[in-house]
Amino acid sequence: MSNLKTHCVVEYNSRERNSGEVEKNRVELSQNIKLRRGVRYLARAENIRIPISFFQIDSNFNTFAWTETDGSTPHVLSVSIVQGSYTIQELITQLEIDMEVESASNGDTNTFTISYTSFDNTVNIAYDTTGSSGTSFVIDTNTLNQSLGYLGDGTETITLGNNLDASNGAETRRKTFINIHSSSLPITNYFRKDGKQPILAHVPITGERWDYQFYKNDMGYKVQLNSDNINELQVELKDEFGNSIDMRGSDYSFQLVIYRQKNLADLFIAGMARLLGKNKMAKEIEDSRGLL
Repeated sequence: MSNLKTHCVVEYNSRERNSGEVEKNRVELSQNIKLRRGVRYLARAENIRIPISFFQIDSNFNTFAWTETDGSTPHVLSVSIVQGSYTIQELITQLEIDMEVESASNGDTNTFTISYTSFDNTVNIAYDTTGSSGTSFVIDTNTLNQSLGYLGDGTETITLGNNLDASNGAETRRKTFINIHSSSLPITNYFRKDGKQPILAHVPITGERWDYQFYKNDMGYKVQLNSDNINELQVELKDEFGNSIDMRGSDYSFQLVIYRQKNLADLFIAGMARLLGKNKMAKEIEDSRGLL
């Protein structure tokens, strides 16, 4: 049995922020939360409702490389997708654009059509030409190639006018997290330090952006609080790499649940409740026997 009881529950919604953006804001509380000295308080974010993105592109995860052959001359090319938050469709559309620009800058007039099939979780690249340039297309090794499901070992070749599905299932559901930070709470311990901002919740990504995800987090890590009064919440969202997350204007909400360690009065009341409960059960058993 837990020796903690709920001290208070604060309903947080980024839509009700007093200042800041969706991703980083400040919300004033309608009533101060008082934390007494000598009492142990713990807190965490629970019942989280948040829109999500399963591709958070950063500098470690954004380069696609390939080789085009114009006659007998190979052109080794690569593009780096702008860092940011993408759905799979947004990602492959941006990759199409960047690849065609890069191809044209090397004198090749090639067209790429990239599509995604959710049934088998594969990314397909179709290759054609609008001019006389290009006879083959070979996928090389790089970070985004692998994440889209390609081996990049030189065996994945697309001939003119054909296409190629990813050799492996695309990692479009790459395990990603959204961390809910708060710098305004008087916290004494940390789930993880990231710019000295404590993490109230570590939310795993399970779907596409614009789908709202509900995450109960009632078994999640709790942060410990100092004795102090709380009159506002400053909240910031980051990914697991410490990058700010672009919510594209979509709001989110959660409950900040503050627990306190039970005191002697709480333990006495709980003990009496258990005792009375047992006596009531014994009386019910005795009464039932009298009916036999």
